[in-house]
Amino acid sequence: AVIYLTWLIGRTIWPQKPTLAWGAAAIVAFNPMFLFMAGAINNDIIAALAGAAVTLGCVRLLHDDNGLSPRWGIVLGTLFGLALMSKFNLAAIALLVETAVCWVAWRKKQGWSLWLRVNLLIAAFTLLIAGWWFIRNQILYGEPTGFERLTELWGVRNPADSFGLAISELPYAWTSLWGRFGYGQIPLPDPVYTALRWFVGLSLMGLLLLLPFLRYFISGDATTANGEPFRQYFLSLDVDLTKIPTRSSFLRTVLFTLNCIKVPAPALEFRSNGRVLAHGIYF
Repeated sequence: AVIYLTWLIGRTIWPQKPTLAWGAAAIVAFNPMFLFMAGAINNDIIAALAGAAVTLGCVRLLHDDNGLSPRWGIVLGTLFGLALMSKFNLAAIALLVETAVCWVAWRKKQGWSLWLRVNLLIAAFTLLIAGWWFIRNQILYGEPTGFERLTELWGVRNPADSFGLAISELPYAWTSLWGRFGYGQIPLPDPVYTALRWFVGLSLMGLLLLLPFLRYFISGDATTANGEPFRQYFLSLDVDLTKIPTRSSFLRTVLFTLNCIKVPAPALEFRSNGRVLAHGIYF
C-alpha cells in the first residue's frame, strides 16, 4: 500500500512522466530497511502508510482546480487523525498540511474565511478520530502523549548536553534509513552506503539547480511579453564549501551537496531578451 501511494503521488505530480512515478515507487519498494520493517511487527510501516496518505492528500489539493473546499477539510482531518493514531511522531506532518492549505488559499485568492473553515474541519475531524487516545493517555499516564512513560523505559538524552555527539550520530541515522538490522547491530557493506550517498547527492544537486528558476514559474515572469522564453546569465561572488577541511565522509557529502546552492551575494542578471537586472542579494 505504501508503494502504491508513492506511485499515486508521482502520477499526481508528473502526470505526463509516468517513469518518475515508477522510479519513486521503486526506491521505496527496494529500500532494504523498508523490506525488513515490513516483515516485522512494528508501527513504522503503518506510520509510513499514513504519512504517504497525508502527502497524497496534500499533493492532490495543490492540483485541485477548484482549490479549497469543506471536503478537503474533512479529508485532510481524517488522514491526519489516522496518522496521529499510527505514530505520534507524525504530528510534524501538520506543517505539510497547513502549508498546502495556506498555499492554495493564497494562490486561488479564496479568502481567509474559507481557509478558517477548512482548518476548523481539519481540527474537528482530527480530534474526532485521535482525540480519545490523548484523553486516555492523560487519564492513565498524567500527560497526553505518553512520552514520559516511554522515556522511563528507553531512557532519554538531551541533545543540548552534547551537540558534538548528536552530530557524530548523523551517519548512524543515515545508515539506518537504508538498512541496519538486528537493533542496529548489523549494517550493510560500506560501499552500499557510499553509493547511496552519491545517488542522493546527485539527486539533490539536480533539484537545487532548479530552485533559482522556481520563482519565475510561480510568478509567470519566465516569459517575455510575447510569450517567448529567455536565457539568464548571472555574475556574482560565491564560496566553494568543498574547501572546508573535514575528515568525515558524511560531512564531505553534505558540503558537496550544499555547494550546489549559491551563497547569497549581490549579483548582476543578464537576460537574452536584452534586460539587465541588479540584485542586492541573490542565491
